[in-house]
Amino acid sequence: MRAVKAGWSSIVASVKKSAGEGKNALLTLLGLGAVKLAVVTDHDVDIFDQEELEWAMAYRVQADRDVMVVPGARGKHLDPSTRAWELPKGELPMTAKLGIDATIPEGIPAEKYEHQQYAFEGHLSGPATGPADVPALVRRIEQRLQREPAFFLDVVEALDGVPYRDVLRAWGLVRERTALRRDGEGRYLPPGEADRA
Repeated sequence: MRAVKAGWSSIVASVKKSAGEGKNALLTLLGLGAVKLAVVTDHDVDIFDQEELEWAMAYRVQADRDVMVVPGARGKHLDPSTRAWELPKGELPMTAKLGIDATIPEGIPAEKYEHQQYAFEGHLSGPATGPADVPALVRRIEQRLQREPAFFLDVVEALDGVPYRDVLRAWGLVRERTALRRDGEGRYLPPGEADRA
């Protein structure tokens, strides 16, 4: 195991594995007395980044093959889900343990699991522009469309550095003010050329 992130009763580990080692690592982790939930990922996942971890569980896990439940395991009195206060004196709490193998399945090339690059990802963060900036963005969009037919992506690229949410707000106002039409390729036409659509 390359890295381990542990909480009170859960543990996440990344491993550089060979075939079957994801499941073996899970069995080892679930064998620890305090561990109730274990997740194993490949070494390329930053397990200290919650988004990376969620991405691995969303795209590398098939529940019918990669999730294991171990019933009837020794539990802890501190876990309220075991209802230890209802047990007869001297009886130990029992629990079920959950393991998730979020490693790349055997036989699938690792490149199939590279992170997707989302369009406009760089535009999604950054400070929001104030309402006074929106009319200026509307003018810039209209000027871009006046030059030549353009795809929406061309408009976004012309507004490089503007947060995407502000581009969408301005785009919505442009569409309200102008009945935009498209040519046969799907490009938006300059407002005066709508008859060519």
